[in-house]
Amino acid sequence: MDYFRRFRTEAPKHFQTILQFLTYKSLNELQIGYECIELEENVSAQDRPLIEQQLEVEMAKTLLFKQPDTNTFFLFVTTSGKDFDEEEFCKVLQISSVIPASEQEMTDILETSPESLTLFSILLDSAEGVRIVMDKQLAEAEEILFRDGSNTGYLKIRTADVLERLIPHTGHRVDLIGTIG
Repeated sequence: MDYFRRFRTEAPKHFQTILQFLTYKSLNELQIGYECIELEENVSAQDRPLIEQQLEVEMAKTLLFKQPDTNTFFLFVTTSGKDFDEEEFCKVLQISSVIPASEQEMTDILETSPESLTLFSILLDSAEGVRIVMDKQLAEAEEILFRDGSNTGYLKIRTADVLERLIPHTGHRVDLIGTIG
């Protein structure tokens, strides 16, 4: 099956969201190379392994969790094929529990819906207090495929550029944790 509509190495001419604009602006300012891939909207979980195989890259899955009774949020980035193991996640981060952030919290803090959640959400001023947690397995990949802040755009980007340049540029740090799920 052909999922791809277009490949390009420059920003789109028209942006669907402010986050998508900020993503490309930041990558260009930091001179981080990328390949943009436009996929059909609403790619299913069953399609992801085929896409990863065709592009020879791991596709990131990004989840937002909240520590109950606090305003502590965790942006967890892992591989698309893994399920979330709350017990192990909490044990590694030495916290008692987490719950999925509500759709309203995602909108308020990261200006996105669950379908469009991406690591690039940390570029927003509203994401200042969000703690980034990444699966070590994904962090060890040569490249990662992230959503670009839209429903159809994905960026194939070097993992080292994400960890060593993009994340520090935002003032965040990332906690790398062992395989979860």
